[in-house]
Amino acid sequence: MEEVLGIFDEEIGRIKKTLVSQYEFEKARNSTVSSYVGRLSTNSGVADALAHYHTIFKDAGLINSEVDRELAVTRESIKRVSGEMLNEDRRVVLKYFPSQTNK
Repeated sequence: MEEVLGIFDEEIGRIKKTLVSQYEFEKARNSTVSSYVGRLSTNSGVADALAHYHTIFKDAGLINSEVDRELAVTRESIKRVSGEMLNEDRRVVLKYFPSQTNK
């Protein structure tokens, strides 16, 4: 378990110190757009999204600007926010060990 946490900490440290690669960034942006389009590809998906924005934000019209807000994220902002938020004192480590049963 400690080895896994060490690898996780190394990766988080890398993200905090350097910009994500252009490739990783573009891949994430493409995934965001694809996911958004997929969610809205059915009437049910559109209805769910409209209900979400109306219920949570009291503005169903936010459905029209969701992708723009997400695409406004920059590589620099990822680095900045990760430096602020991804600290050991702001995380929870859950260690789950399935019960050992003899069958």
